[in-house]
Amino acid sequence: MAQSKMDHVLDKYGDLSVASNDLRDRDAFTLVSLVHNEMYYLPAFLAHYRSLGVARFIFIDDQSIDGSDTYLAAQADVMVMRSPHRFGDVIEGDDAKPFGKRKVKMNTIWRQQLLRLFAMDRWALCVDVDEFIDLPKGRSFPDIAAKADKEKAALVWAVMLDMYPQNVTDLARMAEDETLDLDATWYFDGQPHLKPMPPDAPSELYAGSRARLLQDYALNHRAKPLARHWARFRAKPPLHYNTLQKPSLVKWSATAVMNSPHVIHGLATSAMLLPMRHFRFTGETYRRISWALESGGYAGGSIEYRTLSALLGKMAKDKRSFCYDGSRLYQGFDDFAETGNALGLG
Repeated sequence: MAQSKMDHVLDKYGDLSVASNDLRDRDAFTLVSLVHNEMYYLPAFLAHYRSLGVARFIFIDDQSIDGSDTYLAAQADVMVMRSPHRFGDVIEGDDAKPFGKRKVKMNTIWRQQLLRLFAMDRWALCVDVDEFIDLPKGRSFPDIAAKADKEKAALVWAVMLDMYPQNVTDLARMAEDETLDLDATWYFDGQPHLKPMPPDAPSELYAGSRARLLQDYALNHRAKPLARHWARFRAKPPLHYNTLQKPSLVKWSATAVMNSPHVIHGLATSAMLLPMRHFRFTGETYRRISWALESGGYAGGSIEYRTLSALLGKMAKDKRSFCYDGSRLYQGFDDFAETGNALGLG
């Protein structure tokens, strides 16, 4: 792959313009992200990452209509960028080949463009607004980046840990909240999910809470029908469903390639593992399901949200809890360290 080909694609489709607060020349530790109608998450998201050393935020706004762009424009440490393209646009043919696929989504091109612009030979965070990485008390992301430099690494992986309330009825009550409440009662599956495997991506040890819940109701559409059926009655780990690894702390290079938001090639990886609170089960969940089912605006005709809708419907009918005997109440970073979901960060 010629690097000039990648540059051509990024210049062609990653044609970004500054919509508010031009911070391109500010020298500060940076977080890059994408937003589309994210006011539910943004106040908590900005406060969380500011407290951990982020001093510049770069967002691409995908035509939000809920006030996200206006809210972000009022933040002095936030720059908003825009594109003539849309998040879900699909690029095919020769322009997709530099990414190692026959098709590539615009959100992947945007993320790579942001890393090329703001993380070339320097560290930056690349996370979504429902993703909250925790660090040990007193540590910041510049500290973790310096530690990764000593390992001669350029990528630190995060493990995506779904956070959930105790009962499905709690989720319905959360739908009345205007913004995410980080201080609410949250649980996660308290067993190791990933094992770092530098220089490669982590290996999966446990499939996570969504896989566990979907297996209980035989709703894992990614599993073969027979395996999906019998997995309900066997005392075995849940079948794989969603990707749990996220390349989140990144020092970009001219030869790196992002194949998807979960896969980066060409960067030496660290032995550290960052714990990421992933808020998929929140008061926003029902609103996102409703939009997805009405618009079909997500991949595969929004099949992920159709599956999630079916799961929550069955759980509500059965008055089911999200918890199982391995669930752990979240109280802070130490809960992740003690369950093997935060490694090498001390």
